[in-house]
Amino acid sequence: MYVICYNLLYFSNEKGLLLKSPIKEDGLLDTKTIIRESDWTDLGKRVFNDLMFKTTDKQSFKIRKRIKQSCQS
Repeated sequence: MYVICYNLLYFSNEKGLLLKSPIKEDGLLDTKTIIRESDWTDLGKRVFNDLMFKTTDKQSFKIRKRIKQSCQS
């Protein structure tokens, strides 16, 4: 689950879907960060809800592609 969350949060932060960054300066996920619904942009909320609860461990490698497609629409 950590890999899925890391990939989603890292990419979401990179694409400006989060209002605050969960990524530390060294590029690692800050495990003490709590992301609330209010920390997402409107697009980020839609992407997160669509992907987080539909993604399994076997699909984690597809998460960046799905987010990228969502950001382009």
